[in-house]
Amino acid sequence: QKENEKKKKIDKKKVKIKKKNKKIIAFLSSSFLILITYILALTTPFFNITEIEVQGNEFVNAEKIISLSSLKKGENIFKFNKETKSKILENSYIEDVNIERKLPGKVVIKIKERKIAYQINLINSYAYINKNGFILENSTIKKDVPIIAGLNITENELITKKRLEQKDLEKLNKILKISESAKAINIENLITEINAQNDNNYILYLQNENKKIYIGNTSNLVNKMLYIKEIIEDKKEVSGTIFANGDITSGFKPYFSPDM
Repeated sequence: QKENEKKKKIDKKKVKIKKKNKKIIAFLSSSFLILITYILALTTPFFNITEIEVQGNEFVNAEKIISLSSLKKGENIFKFNKETKSKILENSYIEDVNIERKLPGKVVIKIKERKIAYQINLINSYAYINKNGFILENSTIKKDVPIIAGLNITENELITKKRLEQKDLEKLNKILKISESAKAINIENLITEINAQNDNNYILYLQNENKKIYIGNTSNLVNKMLYIKEIIEDKKEVSGTIFANGDITSGFKPYFSPDM
């Protein structure tokens, strides 16, 4: 009986060893197949890039984006990596990028761009920025967006830096609040310049309306804008200054002073 039990244990051990060996062989076979597949995928012309498509771009042309990516037709579709994405993101207009392989040979580059929200007047050019304070480009072309004046950043910094510093970002955040309040009553497009030098008295310029607005700080913006809109409509053909820089909650009422 003892010999039978001993024999059973030996048989069980042999079965375990066989199963283990089968698993090892299966694993090695699978790994070998994966390796062969990987090598073939990297070397066969079947997976060479035949088409590169760029989607979502408006400010940066497709040729520029493809050039930044270093992707080329005829190269293997599996060879590009995270570095390819990083190269594209070097362009200040590009906020995010996603690169997709469409086998066997198509690459799709999906772009999310930063939009020009404001411009800063330099001596001989303009610096475009987006709503998050990223400096997008310096150009001699004046865009149809409001000019921001009164920021702390210098002209040299606007050329060399990628984004506004914290103090200017705080001012920009308040400018955005002003713009959103103006947009809510459909007068945002009238604003051609915003001066943020005095944090307690932002100044809006409406060039086509021949008007200047002292808006004060960013408190009670909704009520201020309603008064401002009413004055603009009432004084349509009159140039002058709108004073909305008082405390409306304490009884101040915005008023208009015509140019003499």
